[in-house]
Amino acid sequence: MTGNKIGAFFKTSLMAFCLVAICAGCASYQEAYQRTPSGVIEEKELPEARVLQAEFKDDYFSSRAPDLLFSRLYNYIQRWRLAMTVPVEADPGVKLSAMRFYLDTADQEKELRDSSDVKIIKKDKRTVISAGDWGSYSYENICNTREKLKKWVKGHPEYVRKSEPYAVFWNSPFTLPIFKRYEIHVEVNKVKLPEE
Repeated sequence: MTGNKIGAFFKTSLMAFCLVAICAGCASYQEAYQRTPSGVIEEKELPEARVLQAEFKDDYFSSRAPDLLFSRLYNYIQRWRLAMTVPVEADPGVKLSAMRFYLDTADQEKELRDSSDVKIIKKDKRTVISAGDWGSYSYENICNTREKLKKWVKGHPEYVRKSEPYAVFWNSPFTLPIFKRYEIHVEVNKVKLPEE
């Protein structure tokens, strides 16, 4: 192995170790909101919160976007000594992808600054329709669950879609696919339908 390959190998190994270390005990991390069980589609209210967001101008599934976005956010929380939370949210776009970490309750009021890679964003309380599922965080699985969610919302005219669907990941990349849980959310407004 050349020096560059050895350096890349150790860097990748260190990142893998960090991911395992921070995600292996995800059950002990504060949850920003309650999970939607697999196979369930439900309405839920997400609380007002501050989140950290990283963006990358490339396709989420056919590039290094997930690793790059995660490492930017992880480096930020390490630098500012912030607690890790779950879940991790992602906008798996084609031309622009984004990933978000929620700030722990204890860190919500901390004075933080944007960096060149990470923005601090305030999220208002909002209503989402959430489709819970399980399996690998692959393009096929995310698309299948997203289509189920879109079909469900279309069949429920009391909900008006406000956003594009986004992904919510609850487990480490190193969790076996059979144990991974994820959700797809779409933000909605609830409207009163005329009585028949």
